[in-house]
Amino acid sequence: MYIKYIILTLVSLLVAINLALATLGIKTTSPSPFPFSPPAELQLKLSRNVYSVAFSPDGKTALSGSGRTVKWWDLSSGRVINSLEAHSSIEYSYSVAFSPDGKTALLGSGRTVKWWDLSSGRVINSLEAHSYVMSVAFSPNGKTALSGSSDNTVKWWDLSSGRVIKSLEAHSSEVYSVAFSPDGKTALSGSYDNTVKWWDLSSGRVINSLEAHSDWVNSVAFSPDGKTALSGSRDNTVKWWDLSSGRVIKSLEANWVTSVANWVTSVPNVVSSVAFSPDGKTALSGSWDNTVKWWDLSSGRVIKSLEAHSDWVNSVAFSPDGKTALSGSNDGTTKLWNLETGEEIIRFVGGEGVAIMPQQGNNVASPKGGRH
Repeated sequence: MYIKYIILTLVSLLVAINLALATLGIKTTSPSPFPFSPPAELQLKLSRNVYSVAFSPDGKTALSGSGRTVKWWDLSSGRVINSLEAHSSIEYSYSVAFSPDGKTALLGSGRTVKWWDLSSGRVINSLEAHSYVMSVAFSPNGKTALSGSSDNTVKWWDLSSGRVIKSLEAHSSEVYSVAFSPDGKTALSGSYDNTVKWWDLSSGRVINSLEAHSDWVNSVAFSPDGKTALSGSRDNTVKWWDLSSGRVIKSLEANWVTSVANWVTSVPNVVSSVAFSPDGKTALSGSWDNTVKWWDLSSGRVIKSLEAHSDWVNSVAFSPDGKTALSGSNDGTTKLWNLETGEEIIRFVGGEGVAIMPQQGNNVASPKGGRH
């Protein structure tokens, strides 16, 4: 864990160097956060990491952004329906999102947001007005999109024309996560500046700045009724916010600081991803402790800790019926979980396009969760 923490710190330093060079007008050849091409061994590791996962609106398929590709999975068969290639050999699929009708997808990678037709694998439009894109989201009507970037801005896009409707500028550092409200009129953004911003899209102004985290914010999400929000941070907490007042309703904290070698007492954990359940009563979080936690929001307690990943969990998502969950990890796998039992239903290996069923004694779990 300590070695991984050092690696992330070094990567963050490289990002800062690249941004500083850009500010001085010195352009680097790479559109990635690295001011140079990473070593081959690190590129191989990065290419296997699953950075983002998403359920289709009908819950029958899923997307996973892994390295330079996005896989579109059939959840019942474990088959790859289509594989969408990222923008270049040195860019990674940091954020993926399904359209509300489930027919198209967004991919944030490098300096562009690509809008894909899933069945044909064709790029419908390529949106370019950013530095490095960290997060993307579809509007509820599927006609517009949000993207958050290392240029400290949130862009609101018209998808058909590819033009920027508004550039939202109030963060003082990189924007790691964006989300639309259920009515599509407001947006959330989480940033390296430790804040969550709640935006009015029509005016482009900040309605409220939510400031209770002591370190950068990796992930944000709206509740289904649009009245509250979740944020996950490097400060080891998930915060549940009342948006109108800007008050923290609850701060969810588990045993997320891991002890290591004797000469180091502990290293900080990081909450990488958060998601609301469809009924708004529970939440998911993915973390550097390699687990997915399922929370009861009213009590603030962990209902279940899902433990089968062997490396950081980067992304989590609820199924539309709230009964299952997806997680993507640096161990190179995407996992589908049964929340009631806490068991892994199916495991997708990012680079192979194969589903590996978890062994339990002599039984093997089928893709539909039965036994054979």
